[in-house]
Amino acid sequence: MQYSNIFYHIWRIEMKQIWKFFIGLVVAIIVISLAMTVGAVILLGVSIYFGVKYYQKYKADKSSVTPIFKQWWIYTGVLSLLLLLIGFGSDSNKDNKSTKLTVNETFVTNDKGVATISGKTSPDYGVNIDNVKQTAADSDGKFSFEYNLKGNSKKSLRLEVSKDYDDNTKKSKLIYVKPSKKFLANRESLAQESSRAAVASKSQRKAASESSESQKKAESEKAKVESEQASDITRLSEKPTDEQSAILTQLANQTFSKKYPYKGSKIHTILGNIQPWTKDGNVWFAKYEATIANAFNAKRDATLEIRITPLSRDSGNVSFEDY
Repeated sequence: MQYSNIFYHIWRIEMKQIWKFFIGLVVAIIVISLAMTVGAVILLGVSIYFGVKYYQKYKADKSSVTPIFKQWWIYTGVLSLLLLLIGFGSDSNKDNKSTKLTVNETFVTNDKGVATISGKTSPDYGVNIDNVKQTAADSDGKFSFEYNLKGNSKKSLRLEVSKDYDDNTKKSKLIYVKPSKKFLANRESLAQESSRAAVASKSQRKAASESSESQKKAESEKAKVESEQASDITRLSEKPTDEQSAILTQLANQTFSKKYPYKGSKIHTILGNIQPWTKDGNVWFAKYEATIANAFNAKRDATLEIRITPLSRDSGNVSFEDY
């Protein structure tokens, strides 16, 4: 009878532990049903709470606590955490896995460097190239757009499709755009033409510069000749140039000063001009009013006729006649 009581007592203890296990399992099932909801977060919080209480009790008296593997909250906490992680992972990948994307890996340009990129994805999805929107798929998921290749080398592009830029629906593929032989030939031809045009333009600029320099030089020489001719008193005319008049007047004054050396003698070239310089046969002729003084400081007004026979461009024989 004593042994029967002992076995009964042991059986009750084991049944108690079994019941605890089943309770924990039931709680775990509940956690599974709530794992994708806020309830899973709440249960995880409850498990953490009881875990903290267990740790405090364990620190106070180790003998008063049951082993941790027999605590129901440990199972609910672990399962809640795992299911939450699995749930978030499945949510983030569900739409991504459902996104379709069929597109060739390599596209070749035409002779102008333009490649037509086409493929198929989920209906109405946006299509981007390196994060730049290109087009949108139609109701059948088909898309097509043109890409203008810059340069002569093969270029890699990240083609990406998504629904309204939602990362959960995003799917991408690395594609390549390759220049065609005709495009490369055209670029080479354009480069050669550009080089020839640059050389021709340089030659034209050089020729224009040389022409301009020659023209300037010719104009300078012409101006120099005209200036020399304008100041050459051997070139007689009815009306002398301003330069010739200046030279003739200077020669007249120099000679007058020598012939009439006394103080007060003067040709009134400004206010006393009776006859401006003009041609008179082979000589220059002019008539001015003058004041003539003698050695005794006696002055008289006179009319002075001046004749100059040119000897060189700026010299000549000067003669006077006063009355």
